[in-house]
Amino acid sequence: MKIKFLFLSMLVFSSLSHAEPIWKVEQNWSLDWEKKYSVWISEVVSTDFYLKYKIATDCADAIVGLRWIFARENHLPAAATFLSSRDPRSARQTLFTQDDEGPWSRLPKAEKWNEDRRFLSALRNVFNNVFTKSIPFDTYPIALTAEMVTPGSFYTQDGEDMGHVQLIARTNWMQSSDEPFTLYASTVPSAVRELFHEPLLITSIPEPGFGIMRFRWPVKNSSGKWELTPSEQMPGYSLDQYNAFEINRRDGFFDDYLIRRVTGSPYNYKAKVRNLIRLLKEKWQNRISIVEEGFAKCSVRGCPPESAIYDDHSTPSRDKNILYFIATFNGMISSLQNGLSQDDLYKAQVAESEWRRARNDEVLSVGSRKLSFGELVEIWTAKKYSTDPNDSIQKRWGL
Repeated sequence: MKIKFLFLSMLVFSSLSHAEPIWKVEQNWSLDWEKKYSVWISEVVSTDFYLKYKIATDCADAIVGLRWIFARENHLPAAATFLSSRDPRSARQTLFTQDDEGPWSRLPKAEKWNEDRRFLSALRNVFNNVFTKSIPFDTYPIALTAEMVTPGSFYTQDGEDMGHVQLIARTNWMQSSDEPFTLYASTVPSAVRELFHEPLLITSIPEPGFGIMRFRWPVKNSSGKWELTPSEQMPGYSLDQYNAFEINRRDGFFDDYLIRRVTGSPYNYKAKVRNLIRLLKEKWQNRISIVEEGFAKCSVRGCPPESAIYDDHSTPSRDKNILYFIATFNGMISSLQNGLSQDDLYKAQVAESEWRRARNDEVLSVGSRKLSFGELVEIWTAKKYSTDPNDSIQKRWGL
């Protein structure tokens, strides 16, 4: 979701030519290590993972950071592609690994990753350079099977103004479950926060380079330089998720296709909409503190649009993300209502019923004014809200 460029034109400092690596690589990635990574994600990573360690993330940071932490803990290689500009088509690429040197090379190391100043400094450098459009350089699309779509894999979404990355943190393929995936995600701006527990809601077919992905393995070439294993040589590589004809013919929506491919059963639409409603409520409630802090800091002296304090408390990407989920629901209903099968009409009725049931649920208060789920949906649909931290709290909420 973020585009931020603190691209380092020179990662290697001549005065540090003999510095130790960030950590020493003693293992190589394999299917066995991927299984261990999956278990680590499902057993160790909870929504408060970064919050406990006071590490600021956005959505791309959250996914990449977990891979780097696990690699460091197990002496595996890690790599991230840095781009020299926001346009991936013309940007110069630099592959950053645990062996690269920089200001962090002067810092002391520690046994625990969260106390290792060298590692944490290098990780911040990674976070400063990765974003949703750089992630495709480091990942590959996987087969939609229970063996491949496991904790640690993730969904990436492209967007001109806004992309997104969601971690697959848990799977419930083998049991009756209203939530076949448990998805975690952070957001912009980068902040120390609890990860969002987001629903699986993917209506459109992914663009090539995005979709359900895994990380490629860093390996050393014949010259001793790190490079990424070609996608075609990675386990479970598949382009099936881009098969528009098959997806549209059988399911219409990508998430329905994904669930059917992996479980053999249809997506539970009642649970699907309930999870979406829960997510929207959480996103609005998490917006409260940003709006109030922004007003407190900007109402006295003002916050210029190009300032860091403005960026920290303005909410354009966050508000677009909320609007995206509302629009996705409306598009889903419209598509189902235009469907030719009784099953489509039934799904539309179930989804609309759950949405109507939530309309009067109180979500938040602005002063003495209580705002319900239905009122907030109307405010966002009409784009009455304000993203500007210089505006009053009432205006920020479209009142």
